[in-house]
Amino acid sequence: MLSEQETNPPNQSKTVDLNLLINEVRAQTLGELAHFHWQLVPDKGQDGFAAEFFRPMSADASINGEQFRVEFVKHAQSGAPVDLRFAAMTVACAYCVDVSRLLAQGERELAWWSMSEARYWCGVTLSSRGIEAARATTITATISETGRKSANAGVARRLSATKEEAFRLARELRPQEKGWRSRRQATLAIKDRVVAFSGQEGRQQITETGGEKTIYGWLAEMPDADVLFSKSDHAGEEAAIKK
Repeated sequence: MLSEQETNPPNQSKTVDLNLLINEVRAQTLGELAHFHWQLVPDKGQDGFAAEFFRPMSADASINGEQFRVEFVKHAQSGAPVDLRFAAMTVACAYCVDVSRLLAQGERELAWWSMSEARYWCGVTLSSRGIEAARATTITATISETGRKSANAGVARRLSATKEEAFRLARELRPQEKGWRSRRQATLAIKDRVVAFSGQEGRQQITETGGEKTIYGWLAEMPDADVLFSKSDHAGEEAAIKK
């Protein structure tokens, strides 16, 4: 079986709630994959999945989930036979490895995206146990989703810097004496700068009209949001933001 150290690497920050949540989901996913592998090939023991999939992938810096997903799509399109159980398991494990590396690099947004992909492919793996008829449907869905997922990943990357800039401005411009009265006050104060920043150096542009809602949502994700923003009437704020 996977050790506690392997499922929850000690070098990743435990001080940020989102990092902790991602690590917990990652550990759960790896545990489910390991148990499923043991059921498929019990003669290899409970450590079979770690020995054959997780550890070799973790040791290879060139491994990434998108690489294995693309290979799966190519095989599906070519009509070549694919063992869905092990193919999906490989993709899910590779995305879990991605999560560790992205968190270590501070790329939490991309780590969360990779974790969602790992959960999807883990689900495909587990469902393949007794639903072989779902194979064709899964392949078709995977092919049709390829373009959309690639586009979403690109948008997340291009928005990452803008989101961090919004976090920086919310902290830097916070009124010294009383702080921000509300998250909406902070949003309105930094919106123009964030929108302008988003249009530079090939970043994903956020619009004047949609920017306020986007930034308002981002600020809620700040690890120190409870300290920075007064807990005012959030329902009233959100209603105003949506207008």
